Amino acid sequence: MQLWQQLQRNLAAAFATVDVERTQSAEQLVDGAGRPITGHAAVDNVTNVAVIVMVFWNPDRGVRFRDEYEENPDGTLRETRFIPGGRGSSLFPACQNMILAAQALGVQSLFTTFFGLVDRQVKALLHVPPRMFLESAVFLGYADEELKRPRRKPLLDVVHLNDWDNHWGGSPEARF
Repeated sequence: MQLWQQLQRNLAAAFATVDVERTQSAEQLVDGAGRPITGHAAVDNVTNVAVIVMVFWNPDRGVRFRDEYEENPDGTLRETRFIPGGRGSSLFPACQNMILAAQALGVQSLFTTFFGLVDRQVKALLHVPPRMFLESAVFLGYADEELKRPRRKPLLDVVHLNDWDNHWGGSPEARF
């Protein structure tokens, strides 16, 4: 438990900086059901979550391009050029599959990338090699409250056809 308490303190300190730099107010950062999406509730409950799956990208496996990274003196890697699609292009769908499987079993989840704010501390606490990239995390557990379906904006308000200025004129009763 001490490990997670340390991580929670690190995240709380990082979020203090994030809160100052956000362009939206806390009141503007709510989901379709009216719950805050600032991340504070997740940070406050890091020590209460049953499982947190930390998702790392290993630069020594998978597809890499020549001169994509340069090694720093501390063993971390620095990107030298932008590669479209990014490292998360295979990791994020894997997280989504984990979330869907958990939901089928009645387990709630939360996908987040905010552990990147304390990347070095996470690696130190978990003894992760410095050259690994912390891409995301998935919280898994049983919720204290029954989560309802989020409210969604009408499809006609969010779908565009061939051009950003051309709202989809499809059938309003269409459901995806």
